[in-house]
Amino acid sequence: MSRSLQCSSRRGAGSTLGLTVVVLSLVLVLPACDLIRFGGSNLSKQQKDHIRQKVTAATCSDANRLAEAEKLFDSKGLQPELEEYSEAVNVVSKLKGKTSETIVVGAHYDKTTLGCGAIDNWTGVVMLTMLAEELKASSTQKTYLFVAFGGEERDLKGSRAMAYGMVKREEDRPCAMVNLDSFGFEKAWALKSISDDSLLKLASDVERKRGGSFSIRNYRGASSDSKSFQLIGVPSITFSGLGDDWRDYLHQDSDIPENVDFESVFDNYEFLREFLRNLDESSCESLK
Repeated sequence: MSRSLQCSSRRGAGSTLGLTVVVLSLVLVLPACDLIRFGGSNLSKQQKDHIRQKVTAATCSDANRLAEAEKLFDSKGLQPELEEYSEAVNVVSKLKGKTSETIVVGAHYDKTTLGCGAIDNWTGVVMLTMLAEELKASSTQKTYLFVAFGGEERDLKGSRAMAYGMVKREEDRPCAMVNLDSFGFEKAWALKSISDDSLLKLASDVERKRGGSFSIRNYRGASSDSKSFQLIGVPSITFSGLGDDWRDYLHQDSDIPENVDFESVFDNYEFLREFLRNLDESSCESLK
């Protein structure tokens, strides 16, 4: 997310966090052919321990975030490349599928000056690399670009550069863009102002099948990296897991690992996994 806030109260047990007027920095039914195997409906102890360990290790120095994001990609065997622009650097891993239809899945790695950026957005980066690792071991229909964006907190610099670069090179537009931004408080929800109806419907369908209801919210002035892809005509969605007390944590000294509710992050990850599983089987035409 991007825009600094003023409050800094601590999060008590059982409370929920919400979203703000900041830059928020965060598809259909799988048939019986079972092309993607994500490893079951529940996270293993090893996966949970990994999420907890990597989020807890979030570096508090923005200057070190790029190197740490690249290390996360490397640790998953994702062979990342650095896309360097004048105002931002992105970490990118391409996973080829059976078709050239492409999905961009992103999360920003940069942070503001306050706190450690564990919530905003190391939670997103850790889940991004785990999702990429699972897809890497799968047979997918779509081709995927997993991207850790730089410069989100500075007017979406990294995602804007990538999106507009696609236009300048006259490449085919991606089929869709899925953005992960700030988790650790409650069930995943989507930011309506920078999410498209087709993907909002899909998210609602996925959560309904999981036995829950999906929340779609609107926060005046909030934005995130999905906006950059919307501007070039790509169906996009931003997911978050913030709660109603977001002002106490977003861009505050209280954005630290100790304030992350990991049980909610585990649930967020399972939802995102199901979302991508369904997205892979969706036609690009159906998302327009």
